[in-house]
Parts: sequence; C-alpha cells; structure tokens
Amino acid sequence: MRTLNLSGFKPLDSLSISVSQGAVTAGPYSVGSWGGGGGGGTIAIVAAQTTEKIAPESARFSVDLSAATFDTAGPGAGEVYDARKHDLIYFWDFGDPGTWAAPVNIIAAWKNRNVGLGPDVAHLYRNHGTYTASVLVIEPSSGKTATAETSVVINDPDLFYVGLDTICINPIGDGDFSGAPAGAAHENADSLKKIYQEGGGYNAIPDAVMAKYQDGNPKRWLFKRGGEYTLRINMESEERGPVTFGAYGPGSTKPVLNADTPVPSSNDFPLSPTANFCLQAAGVVQTIRMFGLRFQSTYDPLTMATETAPAIAAGNFLFSTA
Repeated sequence: MRTLNLSGFKPLDSLSISVSQGAVTAGPYSVGSWGGGGGGGTIAIVAAQTTEKIAPESARFSVDLSAATFDTAGPGAGEVYDARKHDLIYFWDFGDPGTWAAPVNIIAAWKNRNVGLGPDVAHLYRNHGTYTASVLVIEPSSGKTATAETSVVINDPDLFYVGLDTICINPIGDGDFSGAPAGAAHENADSLKKIYQEGGGYNAIPDAVMAKYQDGNPKRWLFKRGGEYTLRINMESEERGPVTFGAYGPGSTKPVLNADTPVPSSNDFPLSPTANFCLQAAGVVQTIRMFGLRFQSTYDPLTMATETAPAIAAGNFLFSTA
C-alpha cells in the first residue's frame, strides 16, 4: 500500500484526487473541507487591536485552546510552560493578500505577507475594510487538526481624523495639495517651524499657526509624497493621541524627513512624551502610527556619542528653513 502525504493547504480548502495507472483511473475522490473537525476540538482566535482600529492597523492574534482536545496537555496548576506552543503547528491566513517588496535574496514564499506561523502572530492591515483571519492548528504526533476564523474590522482614517484634524504639510513654497483628504488643513513647512534660540535651543513660545492645531483632538499629519523636509518631531502635552504621521498625494515616492537637531551628536527624531502624553484621558490608548515615510539622519552610533537634546516646552514640529 502506498501512502500519499500532502501539505500546504489553507483552512477550508477542498481537495479532489484522481489516480491513474495505464488505462485504469480511480477517482476523483473529494475531501470536502481541509481542517476543522479534525479531532482537535474547538479552538478560537483571540484578536487584539488598538481602540480606534483605523488603518494602518497592527492586529495581534493568538489561539484559545481551552476547549481543544489535542493530546498535548496545557500547563497544570502552578505551571507556566505551555507545551502546546511548541508541540502544535499553527498556520495563519490573514485574509489580506500581498507580498513584501523590500526584502531581497529570499525565496518567493517568504515574501507572502498574508501568512503567519506560530502561536502568537501579528499582521499590519494597510487599508480599511473587513477581513477574515483564519488559523489551522495541527498536532503532528496524533494527526489531529482544528481550525478557527474571526472577522477583523479596520476603520477608515478619513472618518476618524475629520476636517482640521488632518493636516497636510507641503515643502516650503509648494502650494499644490492635490490628493489631500477632503476638508484637511493645508500648511507649508515654513508656517509651522520653530525659531532657534541663542545657545542652540528653540523658542518655547508656540506660533499662532501651530497653536490652532493644539486643541486636544487626535491629529493626523500627512507629508506630501516626493517632498523633502528637515524637521524634528516633539510630541508633548499639547496634542491628544492617537497621533498618525503618514503620506498623502499621488505617486509612490516616500516623503524624505531629514533630522534637525541643535545637538549634532544626537541627530535623531525624538518622540518625547510628557507624563500626561497627548492629554490622555482615562481609557485612551496612547497610539502612535507612522507609515509611508523615509526617515534620514546622519547620526553614526560608531563615531558619535549620545547626548540629551534640549527640552522643548510645547509639543511641535520643528522645521528648519535650511
């Protein structure tokens, strides 16, 4: 008797097999639903998201095995180690097809950003919508399997950051705001800059333009694709989270953000929250999103010492006209 071993199936995939030898054909034979009801009992996906659940959204997934019937036992009373995290195999499908573009010199299968492996995984949903995430759990020692799926809702950021809660920032002198979200504020980098003080610090008095956006509402700051900026980002108690930094406009060229600092040996992009970061109220998650941006700095950890940059009284973007 010959044994045929097949792998690579996703949860709920079906299979049809035909076997031929010479003029004799057997089949086709159908396997209706791969996984699920495979003797592993009932499992459930545990999903964790941010409070606002807006795109881009990082979702974390794990598996609840409390009702599973795998042979491998979970931790006993007073025990911490869970053998099921190592002895079971977990295959994930995030319901969000796509491939990684940046990695090089790796096999094509590893560029699939829609799959995960392991008991605890995470996935970044770049666009708003409703997705179905699924998992197939296999116990190699017994052949038992179980599947589960869950719905993942990602909200539209344009409906979260409405009106002047979205600020589109163009390079100095660029008045073309094509592609900006409807109702968003339009600013140029020079209108939001802070002024250097003698001795290398910054003027602690917020200018009128920046002050109007410090109203306690969540904010989304979008830089124009293809633009280049020199700035320093300091987030303090004048803003309320969650805060998003991203890109807008046509094309695919990421905005370039060059680090600006009065201390050359700490040429970086500090995010310096105060104790009451972003005027957070009770139950508000302190979320910072950054996407679609290219950060550049001349800081070299091999040749430069680290130093603490001067404190700034008001949270601001600090743009340089250079």
